[in-house]
Amino acid sequence: MPGRGPAPKKQENRVNRAKPLRGEWQTLLPDTYDGPRPKLPRVAGGLLKATKDAWGIWWSSPMAHMWTRSDWPVLVQLIVMTDRITRALSTGDFFSGYASMVTEARYLRDQLGLTEKGRRDLRWQLPDEDEIELAVVTDISSRRRPDPRKRK
Repeated sequence: MPGRGPAPKKQENRVNRAKPLRGEWQTLLPDTYDGPRPKLPRVAGGLLKATKDAWGIWWSSPMAHMWTRSDWPVLVQLIVMTDRITRALSTGDFFSGYASMVTEARYLRDQLGLTEKGRRDLRWQLPDEDEIELAVVTDISSRRRPDPRKRK
């Protein structure tokens, strides 16, 4: 089971040069992933906007470069769980049966490297901030609604 005990130091900081049991650290690619991905699943009532946003964030993250097609069913399962949990929390319909689903979702996020703990366990290192492509911010003034307090 990964994650027991402290993570080994980086190669250049080690006194003992023996190869770590879980392998060396891998620096993730700095660019966003734009390759193939599974389609969002269809659920009764449709997915919440927050769930769709999470899906987009996951697939544009550096971690998406490390996922293989065999991880796709797990990602689809996780997004459905995330939608059900978010929906239950927002409607106040959360009951004890959801506790195990929350635990499983956290476990899956760790296994896919979507949390800091998961990336440590997988030995994935995020790229330096200066290597990450920053999104270009465009002028959004045309998209803003007029302020109702300011009348002509």
